[in-house]
Amino acid sequence: MPHRPQLAIIGAPVGYFQEPEAIASVAPSFFNVEECDAFNTKFGHKVADIETKATTIKDYCQQWTRLTLEQQNRKLIMAIADRI
Repeated sequence: MPHRPQLAIIGAPVGYFQEPEAIASVAPSFFNVEECDAFNTKFGHKVADIETKATTIKDYCQQWTRLTLEQQNRKLIMAIADRI
């Protein structure tokens, strides 16, 4: 991903650049409704988390690419100064 270090400095959430945990590509077999509901509950949250992360990264990238080089440098300097 381009600009990863810069986006990390300006505050992109830690861990957002890590690949999400793999979700099995083979549809599981269910023996009852409870198993199906448990599967949907477990992976429904993961899918929602992945969608949230993707939206956040997209927003950071779009914001970053719209800035001039001077604005990018200033944003990086201010982010670093806030951490000191």
